[in-house]
Amino acid sequence: MRTARLAPALAVALAGMSLVSCQKEGAPARTTAGPTGGSAPLAFDPAVRIACVIGPAEGVVPHELAVRAAASGGNGSFAFAWSFGDGASASGPDVRHTYAAPGTFSVTGSASSGGASASCRDTIRVYERLINNCRGFGARGPAPLRVAFVAQANYCEDSGCRFAWDFGDGTQVAGKGLMRPEHDFVAPGVYDVVVTAQTGAARDTCTVRVEAQ
Repeated sequence: MRTARLAPALAVALAGMSLVSCQKEGAPARTTAGPTGGSAPLAFDPAVRIACVIGPAEGVVPHELAVRAAASGGNGSFAFAWSFGDGASASGPDVRHTYAAPGTFSVTGSASSGGASASCRDTIRVYERLINNCRGFGARGPAPLRVAFVAQANYCEDSGCRFAWDFGDGTQVAGKGLMRPEHDFVAPGVYDVVVTAQTGAARDTCTVRVEAQ
């Protein structure tokens, strides 16, 4: 009797059947000998492909995550399952989940169709709150005084923060990723420079004092 190595997605009971030949996953089925001597097609599911959208990838508690998946291949009928890394799970192609505590979580989605499946994975970072730190270099000296500022939030690496600067002399600038502006203080005076970092609903402010003499 000849034997053939089965593809991983081929999960069928072969009791009473003599396997003649088998093709790799996704190819048309060949004929096998049936238990009564007749011929029966040996069908197996082609590979499953999955595409996932998972985000936002970072945020503050309570952080609402949206996940969505689409699949192809298999037998055309799919079962979707999600694991959110905090002990919670869900099913369906379009799901939302809220993280109530900070931490780093591994989110896994899978699509199963017959004997075949595929999965996707991403990492979610949830913080207690947004913290914005700032500093001014050369913030004290004779006017006109040029000061280089730096703002850095504890998370903005994936989603990006919008930084709004108020230099205290009537000048304001804002923009996504605007972390290192420079500003000239022409007139002598004491200026409180306020920078606000914001991403989604999270925001925090930081102040730098400038003394132009």
